[in-house]
Amino acid sequence: MSDIHMNPFSLSKPTEYYVQLGDNDCYKNEGSGQNIKIKRIQLHPKYNQTLLINDIALLQLEKPAILNKQVGLVCLPPQDYDVSVKSNCFISGKSEFPFPPRF
Repeated sequence: MSDIHMNPFSLSKPTEYYVQLGDNDCYKNEGSGQNIKIKRIQLHPKYNQTLLINDIALLQLEKPAILNKQVGLVCLPPQDYDVSVKSNCFISGKSEFPFPPRF
């Protein structure tokens, strides 16, 4: 799962991009990372690029990630789960890229 605003250009050719898992610094090889090519990107059906509403996408990878102490799984709710307005929600992850992105 990812936000998509960071690189909207990846939508046209997802197989030219990869995800980097398990490293804290994307500019250094720390030995714990995995680089896996993206096979397909599935955007949220109500994604709005201008307003960054529903800014989420599922990434199908070319191969499974190897789970370890740096790479884990997230739990997703059932498809029909309704999150109440003003609910506390949490995400995990880290990005070294500026926002808004500069291309």
